[in-house]
Amino acid sequence: MAGKKRVGIVLFQLGGPDSREAVQPFLLNLFLDPDIIPLGPLGLLRRPIAKLISSRRSIPVAKKYAEIGGRSPIGALTERQRQALVQAVSPHVDPVAVTAMRYWHPLTSEAVQGLRKAGPLDEIVLLPLYPHYSYATTLSSLKEWRRVYGQPDGGPPERTVDHFYDHPLYIEALVERIGSVLRQFADSSRIHLIFSAHGLPMSLVEKGDPYPKQIEATVRAVCELGAKQYTEWPRTHLLCYQSRVGPAKWLQPPLTETIERLGREGVKEMLVVPISFVTEHIETLHEINIEAREDAEKVGIETFRMMPAVGTRRYLSQLLRIWSCARWESKQDRHRHGWRRRKWAVGRFEIWRFLSAYLYVGFPGGLRLSTSRAVAASSSRTRTRTRPRPSRLPAGSAWIVATIPASRRAPCARSASACVPNA
Repeated sequence: MAGKKRVGIVLFQLGGPDSREAVQPFLLNLFLDPDIIPLGPLGLLRRPIAKLISSRRSIPVAKKYAEIGGRSPIGALTERQRQALVQAVSPHVDPVAVTAMRYWHPLTSEAVQGLRKAGPLDEIVLLPLYPHYSYATTLSSLKEWRRVYGQPDGGPPERTVDHFYDHPLYIEALVERIGSVLRQFADSSRIHLIFSAHGLPMSLVEKGDPYPKQIEATVRAVCELGAKQYTEWPRTHLLCYQSRVGPAKWLQPPLTETIERLGREGVKEMLVVPISFVTEHIETLHEINIEAREDAEKVGIETFRMMPAVGTRRYLSQLLRIWSCARWESKQDRHRHGWRRRKWAVGRFEIWRFLSAYLYVGFPGGLRLSTSRAVAASSSRTRTRTRPRPSRLPAGSAWIVATIPASRRAPCARSASACVPNA
């Protein structure tokens, strides 16, 4: 590897429990995050509150994980992405790639330890695997990195890639993924294309969180490119948000209510696209592929499909390679990345509202506070296809299907077709 730049690459993700026994400590780590429970000067209450909520919610959440195989697949799938990235960048740099999960192993501290054991580095690339920037995901992960790793003074320079929601390769990956599922419909132009993003409380949006605007930009870019590449691209698309919890105002409209409304209006076919996830986890495998599917059946929707996450698709691998090997100096935006202390106004009412929301309202599992330029760059490659290309089931996907009870699987999962949740 002589002569090659030695680059440390840190892939950030939320993480998920790797066993049923890990559900409670995973939830505890989640609720110990000050970006999840902003108690301000009452921060001493965070640990007892987090213990109370995690112990209360661990039993129902563990049952949901049991229905998707007893554990979250996000660890294995992120490791697959890490390996694909190492393979993609090795011809250009000498990579030392580590994963820093926010709420479960391998934690950020383990990632830091791995980099330091690797020896001297020429540069470190911080690469959150969240396509859209949000205070509750990207910001939280980067703040934890800074807390554990410390300031970069005297060490290798750092570059941060805090979003890729509008990158042409990411848009292309989404369009290709959607196209692989459209082939399952007799006339895909007549179906409803439902983009589902993780919800976010309006309180964060009002503080300036750019997440919803970036989500909308991704949807626009995907539909513009999809309409150019596929003659039978759906004529109707909607954007909604999932994983809402508690009485506070969240981004609208909710996925469940959207499905119920469309069913009452006589819609019979729909494809749900998890627009803000690059790997499968409980929000896709259970909340969409099981819960939303059951809701759709109740209101008369006959054909329900879910787009698999982009995972290790070639477009995403190319995108991560570009970010990891590019040479530029990133500017630290202290306000955006949260190095400037925030002032939180928290009173008894806010604490009670938080407790009531998380203790008494359903919590399907996982994170609950996840809160266009791409087309121009891709248009030179645009071509029209009369039918979407057939898809292949990626290797390693079968274990996810096998661990879901047959009675709860999607019809397409039973036949091992393209909409099986996979990498």
